Amino acid sequence: MNSAAGKRILVLGTDTLRKSGGIAFAIPGHLAAYEAIGFETLYISSHSSVGWHGKFIPWLKAIHSLLEQLINARREHYKPIVICHVGGGALSMLRKFTLGGLAKLLGGHVVMHLHGPEVNSYLGGGLKQRFFTMMLCPVDAIAVLTPWWKSRLSEAGIGKPVYVVPNPMPLEWQKKAEELFVQKDANETIKILAMSRLEQGKGVDDLIEAMALLPDNYHLSIAGSGRQQDELVDRVRSLKLEGRVQFRGWVSGTEKQKLFDQADIFCLPSRYDSFGMGYLEAMANGLPVVAYKWGPIADVVADNRCGYLSEEYTPTALAESIKRLETYSVRKKMGREAKKWVLEQFSVSSIAKDIRKLLESF
Repeated sequence: MNSAAGKRILVLGTDTLRKSGGIAFAIPGHLAAYEAIGFETLYISSHSSVGWHGKFIPWLKAIHSLLEQLINARREHYKPIVICHVGGGALSMLRKFTLGGLAKLLGGHVVMHLHGPEVNSYLGGGLKQRFFTMMLCPVDAIAVLTPWWKSRLSEAGIGKPVYVVPNPMPLEWQKKAEELFVQKDANETIKILAMSRLEQGKGVDDLIEAMALLPDNYHLSIAGSGRQQDELVDRVRSLKLEGRVQFRGWVSGTEKQKLFDQADIFCLPSRYDSFGMGYLEAMANGLPVVAYKWGPIADVVADNRCGYLSEEYTPTALAESIKRLETYSVRKKMGREAKKWVLEQFSVSSIAKDIRKLLESF
């Protein structure tokens, strides 16, 4: 396919109006990138985060909408490209398998764009990998978020063509990254921000343990909610860190922006992220990042340029990485570089180039 003229992309994914996860934040950027290279795009919501019915009713509606579009495409004698943004959980995979299979049967090209960290659990062989391989049967090409994921699929022997298409920043984050860098005034108190769902694997527990190893002038704000919250609150109390660690709950809008504006460092030592949209938002706001050098995170955060990635997954190593940012001038330099990095790597125009390579394969 040499030209986008007259081509249409049908995009399937989560309800983007309810931003309860990274995919919901990422999809608007992908839509902008598709349109930037000249494709007419129709978005079809295949599920929602609202209750059990959100897993099925939107999916049934999506089948009807997709079928209608595919029939129209046959009448107009063109092959649409169907891009399925899939989270990685078994139910998400099954939904997209059904929709992708329908598209394939009716003559469409099918791309499965993998987003969820659960994908890693399918790549160790056995029944899980057989299930994963079966879910890829209707697929012409696979898109993954970072080079690390491409390597994982290759190591697992997945035979489909694989393209790296990272998540682009939403346009409002991109505008923030384009703003002139303004460093906070030097202050004795160093404010750390963690923003995440409070779940196992996100590393907030390790960060709290690291706070006990840091000097008293380090303060932490934790923004988010989740099943691990009560356990984390109890741990803060047991370590007697109530004066230095605050739980802010789930934040959005101006309240969220205020936390970014007040922070000196962003820290999220996650080992359960397929990409990490939170890192992009932090860097767009000019914050240096501290995280673990785990899997795809090393592709998203430029170590020693935009912050520090700890190769050892311990609170002690994490505290040492945070202390490397204790100097105002270092934070200033890395915060400025963080803005440059996300514009270079994760702007809509940058990701549009990756998408073009993928779509030109058809």
